[in-house]
Amino acid sequence: MGEPASYLEKFKLGLTSPAMHHLFTRVLFTRVLAVASFLLLLPGCTSLLAPKSDPARYYVLTATEPAGNAAASAGSPVAAHLNIASFRIPAYLDRSEIVWHTAGNRVAISDTDLWLEPLSKGSARVFSQYLARHLGSQSVTYPPATATAQDVRVSVDVLQFQIHPNADILLQANWQFSGPDLDKQSSTFTLRVPLPANSSLDTSVSAMSAALDKFASEIARHIQQSAAKK
Repeated sequence: MGEPASYLEKFKLGLTSPAMHHLFTRVLFTRVLAVASFLLLLPGCTSLLAPKSDPARYYVLTATEPAGNAAASAGSPVAAHLNIASFRIPAYLDRSEIVWHTAGNRVAISDTDLWLEPLSKGSARVFSQYLARHLGSQSVTYPPATATAQDVRVSVDVLQFQIHPNADILLQANWQFSGPDLDKQSSTFTLRVPLPANSSLDTSVSAMSAALDKFASEIARHIQQSAAKK
């Protein structure tokens, strides 16, 4: 009975010997390498293993600096402080994805061209900067800031702010203002900014900023005329 036990002990010792362990390691490594090589040869596997880049492009509206002495044309400040009481944008436009108007009632929504901030906030920010510049005001706030009795309050309800590729930018908005020593006024502003043929989205976004500049200039003109009557 002792002899079989000695054979069993020798077998166990053989499995755990350094030579046998080295053999098992080589066999396992060879098989893993063969499977990995096979997977790399399959269509699409190489692309799945490759690092992915973010295809998104981000855009932001910007108030451009005036050329030359354009900033000096505003004259004496009409008010020490401006308050943009509200600046509303249609809900379908106030999203991360940039929206184009294609034809009729159809729109296209981009998967990769995105606003860095909500369009309502970006538009209010740029509009307030332009309005302050045109009125020579050193202080301006926009939603949700609270106005004081001495503020010139401006409210904007954008009806359309559309990108028509290779055609134009359409901005249409209702506006009103009120303030100390000012007659309360309201009206509708409509502007189309032409776009060059085959223009890029960068050009369209710049044109949207330019439209807000023209819009702010129009309201500033009405505020100045109202202040001059007092």
